[in-house]
Parts: sequence; structure tokens; C-alpha cells
Amino acid sequence: MALLQWNDELQVHIPDIDEQHRRFIGYIGELHELRRRKNSLNAMGGLLNELLDYARVHFKTEERYFDMFSYDEASLHKKEHARLLQKLEDFKKSYDAQADLFLAMKLANFLSEWLEDHLVKIDRNFARQLLEANSPG
Repeated sequence: MALLQWNDELQVHIPDIDEQHRRFIGYIGELHELRRRKNSLNAMGGLLNELLDYARVHFKTEERYFDMFSYDEASLHKKEHARLLQKLEDFKKSYDAQADLFLAMKLANFLSEWLEDHLVKIDRNFARQLLEANSPG
């Protein structure tokens, strides 16, 4: 699978959320890099913890925006966030049970697919509704 790169198609036009999404894509690059380096199993454990923490922060940011206006799909969107957090927890448990750098590639591939799909289909819809609700007139 090709490494997901930031591009205009992924923008939601809410600056702090776009910046956080760029950081997620940065994590994907870091996971790919870990796979290439030797003796990076410990680094992978740290990166998994960092990614989980960052996902929680990012989802709280988005969910604060949900609360700023009547986002009609907020509960569905929050369920998507919960599903991703659970999937990341599952990757972390797999790493804890049997550290393996192949897991870095599996996680990078999973995140690439999930992010691209989520950003284009779900986050863009949310951002469009938010921007429309806050536009004058």
C-alpha cells in the first residue's frame, strides 16, 4: 500500500483540525520508518502510546466542535472515534503480547486506509456543516 501523503483532498478547512490530521499522517510515516530500522521495537511501543494519546486529544478537539453547533451526525461520528480508539488499543495489546515490527506496517496500512476514508467521507461532511452554520447570512 502506498504511504498516505497530505494533500488538498484531505483538508476540511478548519485549521486546527487540518493540522492535527497532518500529524496523524506524520505518525504513518514514522511507522513506515520504524519498519526499516533495526532495533526499533522499543520505539514502536512508545510510538503506539503516543499515537493513542494523540488520537484521544484529536477526537476531543473534534467533539468540542460538535458541541458548538447542532451537528446532526455527532453520535455516529463519536462511534467512529470510539471504534478507532478500540482498534488502536487492539494493536497496542498485540504489541504488548508479542512485539513485532510487522505490526508497524499493519498499523500504518490500517491508519492510511481509515484516515483517508474518514477524512474524505465523515470529517469533510462535519466541517462543511460547521462552516455553513458559522457563515454570515
